[in-house]
Amino acid sequence: MLEIFMAKSITGPWERLNRKFNETIKKFIPSGLLKMLKTKQLIELELGKNANQPMIVLRAKIKDFDKLTVEPQKALDILNNMLLDVCPFVRNNYGFIDRYTSDGFSALFTNKDQAMRAAMEIHNRSLTTHQRFGVKNKGVSMCCAVHGDDVFVGTIGEDQRMDCVIFGRASGVINRMMNLASRLGVDVIISSTALPPTASYVRRLGNLLSCGSVFEAYDIDTHPAWPATVEKFQEATEELDNKNYYGARRYLNAIQDMDPNDPVTKSYIDVTERYITKCEAELEKASLNVFLHDAHLLQLLENYCINDRCAEDIYLWKKISKEYNHLENPIDRKKLAREISKDFVEKDGKFSVQISESLRRFILKRTNDSEFIPPRDFFKELHQEVRLNINATINQFKRTEECKVVFMARITKET
Repeated sequence: MLEIFMAKSITGPWERLNRKFNETIKKFIPSGLLKMLKTKQLIELELGKNANQPMIVLRAKIKDFDKLTVEPQKALDILNNMLLDVCPFVRNNYGFIDRYTSDGFSALFTNKDQAMRAAMEIHNRSLTTHQRFGVKNKGVSMCCAVHGDDVFVGTIGEDQRMDCVIFGRASGVINRMMNLASRLGVDVIISSTALPPTASYVRRLGNLLSCGSVFEAYDIDTHPAWPATVEKFQEATEELDNKNYYGARRYLNAIQDMDPNDPVTKSYIDVTERYITKCEAELEKASLNVFLHDAHLLQLLENYCINDRCAEDIYLWKKISKEYNHLENPIDRKKLAREISKDFVEKDGKFSVQISESLRRFILKRTNDSEFIPPRDFFKELHQEVRLNINATINQFKRTEECKVVFMARITKET
């Protein structure tokens, strides 16, 4: 009996201590992470243990936390109070917190709907949490980024200290999404790989990252005007994806008229104005060669000149530049030179162009000489005069929106 009593008196406190120890350890290494690593007990963890599986990553951070002008103790209290308020939403939506940072945390989920719901709840809760902190003239709230990808988790460190970290693409993308959200003033940003099929109250921000399209999730009570602007916003982001900043500006200005306080629209308008200003400055300086040697611009110029004499000049320029100047056989050159003379130089030619009379007589005389073999630079002067004719039209063409749009796409592609 004494032995039983002694055993109970020893094992009872030991079990409570062991349970307390395990509960404390779980606060540092979540059970969800151990489950990913297919590890039941902490003592089974070893350096280099890893796992790779599709997950939804949620990153949450306090906006501009590093800019708060408070004492370190006050900043710590703000962070801990915020985390105390919002972290239960992760567990309530069947996720687990992977890591805390100096301004927030990251969490992992297996379900898109639950991850998105958690992000919205975290942000909405943070809007009320900050009110009791007494931070003067500074609202404190959390923004969230949500991304779906293959998540590679592994243990790193050495024999005295180990940690579990997320490696690879998912980690980099979620950080870039968070930076993008900060720049645009977005509260909840979601990649296309994490967006639930049935999601409502979201709007597409564009193909802004390597992960493809990203979206902003919003609360209808906070932004009641946004549902009416979603279609225009979609059109604007598609124009931005295609580098058509003129088209995007039209939609964005219409959206701003409907909701002047939309931060993303303001950011996009600033971007479009910068690109448009740069484009128009570059377009003004662009030489004739830019238009003649860019297939898209040249085709657009031909369409612009379709019923104009300039169309004949362009046709002749192409005939000389792209055909005659590349002929090696003298007989072939003689034959094409005669065709060019007949069609473009003779007074009654099918495509007669406007050139000096002296040049016209010179070309006719030489091409009508049966013994004459034209050299490769025979049409050099004609080529130059035709270029001058085309150049006279270019300045008018530069003012068209079609030209500006195509030229802008060219500039942005180069840069």
